[in-house]
Amino acid sequence: AVYGCMSEDGPSGHRVRGPACECLITLNQQLKTRIDIFRNPHLSPSRHQVITPTSSVVLSLSTDMTGGSSTSSSHSLLNHNGADVRPSGDGKDRSQSSCALSHAISSSTIHEADDGDEFILLGAHQMTVTTHCCCVLQCAWPLLVAGRPQLQGLSLALVEATLDLLAQCTLASVLWINMNEDDQHQQVTDVIIMMTKEIIKMLSDIQESLRCRKFEPENKYQLMCFRNLALVLSRMLVDFVSVEEASKILDDESFDGLQNLLLNSWFSLECSSLHQQLLGHLMSAKPTAGQQIESMLHAAKLLRTTATFMSTSSTKQQDFIMLAEQCIDISLVHQSPVFIEKLVRGLAKQGAHGQMSQEYIEKAENLLLDIFSFPDATFRLLSHKSVLHLVEESIGVSCASDVSKSRSIRILVLLSPSIIKQLLYGNMMDCTKEVVETSRNILLSLMRGKALMRGEVWQAAAKCWKGCLNHIVCLANTQTHIGRAVLALPRDIFTSEPDYKKLVLMFHLQCLYIKDGTTRRAAFQEVVHYLLPGAGVYHPDPYTIDLDTQYNIFLTQQPIIMTKILPPIAIESGRLLQVLELIVGSGSNIDREVQRAAWSQLAFILQDPRLHATMLHHCSLEYLITSLSDMLKVDISMGVTLEFIPGIIEVLRQLAIYSTDVRITLANDLEVLLCILRSSLIHSSNEHFRSSSSCLMFFLLFNDVMKTTQKTNNKDEINNKNVYWLVPELLRDKVHLPFHCDAYKWPEHFQISTDMRIVLNLVHQDNQKARYAMEFLQCVWLEAQVSGGLDGLTSSEWEPVEFSQVLNLPTEGENILRSFITTNLIKDIIYAVENGTSHVEVKKNVNMLKCSYLQLPLLPKLRSRHFFPDLWSQAMKRFVTSQPNSTSDEQLLCHVIDSIDTLLQ
Repeated sequence: AVYGCMSEDGPSGHRVRGPACECLITLNQQLKTRIDIFRNPHLSPSRHQVITPTSSVVLSLSTDMTGGSSTSSSHSLLNHNGADVRPSGDGKDRSQSSCALSHAISSSTIHEADDGDEFILLGAHQMTVTTHCCCVLQCAWPLLVAGRPQLQGLSLALVEATLDLLAQCTLASVLWINMNEDDQHQQVTDVIIMMTKEIIKMLSDIQESLRCRKFEPENKYQLMCFRNLALVLSRMLVDFVSVEEASKILDDESFDGLQNLLLNSWFSLECSSLHQQLLGHLMSAKPTAGQQIESMLHAAKLLRTTATFMSTSSTKQQDFIMLAEQCIDISLVHQSPVFIEKLVRGLAKQGAHGQMSQEYIEKAENLLLDIFSFPDATFRLLSHKSVLHLVEESIGVSCASDVSKSRSIRILVLLSPSIIKQLLYGNMMDCTKEVVETSRNILLSLMRGKALMRGEVWQAAAKCWKGCLNHIVCLANTQTHIGRAVLALPRDIFTSEPDYKKLVLMFHLQCLYIKDGTTRRAAFQEVVHYLLPGAGVYHPDPYTIDLDTQYNIFLTQQPIIMTKILPPIAIESGRLLQVLELIVGSGSNIDREVQRAAWSQLAFILQDPRLHATMLHHCSLEYLITSLSDMLKVDISMGVTLEFIPGIIEVLRQLAIYSTDVRITLANDLEVLLCILRSSLIHSSNEHFRSSSSCLMFFLLFNDVMKTTQKTNNKDEINNKNVYWLVPELLRDKVHLPFHCDAYKWPEHFQISTDMRIVLNLVHQDNQKARYAMEFLQCVWLEAQVSGGLDGLTSSEWEPVEFSQVLNLPTEGENILRSFITTNLIKDIIYAVENGTSHVEVKKNVNMLKCSYLQLPLLPKLRSRHFFPDLWSQAMKRFVTSQPNSTSDEQLLCHVIDSIDTLLQ
């Protein structure tokens, strides 16, 4: 009969459902107490353990459902004969079936001489305790979404009490192991599976309904339903379903719904411990889906870090940079111009103070490199514009009238070779034209800022340009603004440094490879000046050089194919030594033609890189450099040895191709560079020699940015002539290459973490899950900005700060989140009780208040925070200080006082 009343439908079904819930709550409490006694023989029912229908705390929730207002045990209105002398409530006559039903079940109480009447009652119906729990759960859980708040509260209390009782009677560790062998276990598992699937489905429906429909205050009961279902589901899965068994009882649709629940902002923010436990179930069954939730939680943590960063002063150097490093990753999601502006200006401000250690300087540079290499084109352009704005403010027209030039020191953070190289090789070849143009303007502003820079700033700038002069040269061009600025750099930055001569020479030699002919002509004139001191000592005579025709000495008609795989040259070391003997040990008695052939033969032998070590062991690199210099001297051979030059140049080229040390040694010797230049001028008509000398010079000048890679299908050929050279894309576009090679993209400094990659893939999808994920991040950001966390959302005066269009939560979403939060929910309900305009409205809100407090035991660590005596006093004062004028007023007063008593207990 009781189970039937629980399932009673119709307009008057609530009149019997309420008493049925109360009776079952009392029975479950009595059974729980009895089981505690059975488990502990030393425990006997004491006076405070006696539970009767009139003393049950939860039973007093009945009020107007049973036709009267129940009270606490200390104010019981029952007479000594058990007759009900309570007022009839609203004055209407109720069916006696509910009263008889309540009496039939609750007549069995625990007393000193009790012998287990509760189990006798179940035994009379041939029911075990677990069977009873299953029947109750099947009848009670649908009432969690009942339209009446009072019935919701009763059903929540009943489900909670039933789960407590069921947990005493079963062991989760063996429940699923023996479920096919034990009928009772099978019955319990069937109920748990059924409830879990149905609740998850219902939660998904409510979530979608709240998201799609405009939020209205009168629909708050949906939020209450969602909270009830979510808390019951969490309790059931945590207590009865192990992490290992989750994958066996839930289907894919259920796991999708569980993932949507974990993306719910309220459940994540306020039920963090339950959220973590359910995440363990999801991770065990669906690792991919679980990893998505973990990544979203990581993103939420970074958003809170970002909020802290935005409120941190840039003068706090350590905190500012540490927080910036942590939250740079999440900027790919919010793409906030405010964040970038604060980051750039904060780093510039700290650099201006001049108190940054080397460690923090490197961290600041890394942060700037990150924002320059963001994968998102729009956000990358935003970062460049922010940096350009800083540069223009510091050394642009706006600073021209600033005599003190105090602001120009802020660009120190940009004066780093690594940042210049990123702007040059990375951003100047960006796929977005606006990024390319902005990068060009940044470089141009920095190079032209000498006249507006303070002395110490220009010293730092000069040091920076010296470190990347051999890189910036690829922009040299007499036809463009930035090209002319590049050509003027050597004159500005070099004064009397000892090494300036070699660096400037290398700069102008590099200009001889620029595609613009006017630039090559101007550079060639500068290069010839370095040959004048050797007039009369070395060939050729610099005064006989034709400046109008010979400036293309390093341009070749047919680039060398260096990626061609040649068969291995099986040369014994003995033959190599014989050739070296002709070269190293040659005297005047050796025929000149034999010596020339020996150099040519040595160049041919060295095509096999396996012989290079032997070669350098018997013939040092210094000997080759000296020999080349001697061959070019006028007074030694009177030009006889000039015909040996093609062979020795080819030998040096073969050695330089396969050895970085050889390239560095040759490039650091100014005399070697001049000798290669002189050799190219002498044999400029020999196309093969021009290709060889041009290739050698290119390797020495651009060694810093060249890379090698090996491509082969035969492992035996790796050490053979199978080397593929790579140059940056910008270099290939701006200069003539004397050999065929591939281009490589400048490596991006910013590396997306695995978690952030998962988040970006999730939020950029076009499905329901992506919408939930983005709403989750929006709610987290809203909570992160509020002082006091979630509770701060109750302030109607608070308004979110403009930060990011992506993280702007719609008004409806903000209202739903505020109403979801327990503190806000309880305060809103208390306010509604205080301002209710009818008895029905007041009762409805009082019942909703009780339902809200019944949820608190399922919310860990939240109960003590939600007792508001001042608000209660203010809201209830109107009821307890006024004289009832009618029977209905008395009923309302009894209902309010009874509710206060219940909530206090």
